[in-house]
Amino acid sequence: MAVKPIAHFVDQFERQILAAQDARHHSVVVGAGVGAVEVVLAANLRVPNHRWTLIVGQQGLLPGVPQL
Repeated sequence: MAVKPIAHFVDQFERQILAAQDARHHSVVVGAGVGAVEVVLAANLRVPNHRWTLIVGQQGLLPGVPQL
């Protein structure tokens, strides 16, 4: 499911992920930017028994973000 537009994403998240939170499921998020990381972290807080995988490209996680 696409994250944009966000209203559609929230609706789909509630229907598909929250409705099945009693069962063990797995979702894959494709993206390495801040938005993808935020989606995975927020979703994991909301549905902690769900398995989340973040797929990133060759540039790695959070490309372009200054490393501390």
